[in-house]
Amino acid sequence: MTGTIDKTKRVAPGWYESGARAGFRQWWDGRRWHETYWPRREGIQPLAYAPQLPRVDISSPYGPVIDIVGEAYREEQIVAALGFRPALDEERVVMTKAELIPEPDNPHDAYAVGVRIGGHTVGYLGADIARAAQSFVAGIVQGGAVPMVDARIWAVTRNTRRGLEVKSAIRIALPEPADVFPENAPPAGPYTIAPRGRKVQVSGEDQHLDYLTGYLSPDSPVNLLFTLKRNDVTTRNGIKSVATVLLENEPIGELSPTTSKNALPLIDAQQERGLTMAVWGELAGSRVAVEVTLSIPRATDVPGEWLDGAPVTVPHILDGITQPLPAAYAEPIIVPASPTPNSATWVWIAAAIVALVLLAVPYVGWVLAIGVLVGAFLAARFIRSQPPKIAVGKW
Repeated sequence: MTGTIDKTKRVAPGWYESGARAGFRQWWDGRRWHETYWPRREGIQPLAYAPQLPRVDISSPYGPVIDIVGEAYREEQIVAALGFRPALDEERVVMTKAELIPEPDNPHDAYAVGVRIGGHTVGYLGADIARAAQSFVAGIVQGGAVPMVDARIWAVTRNTRRGLEVKSAIRIALPEPADVFPENAPPAGPYTIAPRGRKVQVSGEDQHLDYLTGYLSPDSPVNLLFTLKRNDVTTRNGIKSVATVLLENEPIGELSPTTSKNALPLIDAQQERGLTMAVWGELAGSRVAVEVTLSIPRATDVPGEWLDGAPVTVPHILDGITQPLPAAYAEPIIVPASPTPNSATWVWIAAAIVALVLLAVPYVGWVLAIGVLVGAFLAARFIRSQPPKIAVGKW
């Protein structure tokens, strides 16, 4: 029972919002409040992880491609994360965000990385993947943020030998570290990173060989963050506009006229907001030849959220370990439905039997029977007004 009390009207005993305790309903006996509470939110409870830390999206540019494990044992958590239970044989696909939670206190595996959606642990990274990824994930948490990734939930309700069961499969967009943190420093001024798109070749990079070879690595290619700038050049045929490619404010080439035509509207749109447009790219080669490839979306495919929303930047992670990993492993807490008012049926049954017996008494039997029924009414009302015994002192 939910709602608030209007004291100008008579309200039956039950659980109502009183405002006395956040997140709880209070017992109203018909005349006054009792110091007895029950959680407003029933069912499986979300597990809040480091709520003081900001969340950063580190989704892989290639979408949800990693299958998590353990969903079969977390049916209720998945239903709670979805917010609904799929209809029988109705396949549902939901795109959402998932938190990656390192669990150094996990009694089964100190390298475990939990996957939480809406505060519910819906599964884990596979053991091999977790061992490779935990230091990366834990480093982000120790640096002061909680990593989030895109997640895809497939769910359906099936009729099995054990009854109706929700079957599910969850994939997440777990990135490679280089897809989140470039090998170079992000732009110093205000900037926003464009969504990844088709691969385009930079021209003229060979003229900047000495500068670019300083960024080469034995583990070629190197993931870097480049910036794009409009460059209007006056020619005999008028003004020629191209997109210049910069690496840490140093020009290292240009985009072709066709590619520039696609990129310039994006550069201009962000310039109007006072932002520099950054793009992901790869540098490959040797000390005698290099090649730069950028990932640039089509102007027609860019979402309005990127054009007008908050800037997309490299997650700000402090250097070194700044805080220990918080404890994360916990079994889910399930709050049952609030107990119903106490039953007084037995009072009425006993009163009815006694009244029938009393009716056999000459002259005053019917008076005594009425007295018993009135007493039963008062007793039943008192019993129903009292907080259910299961709730008293529990919450």
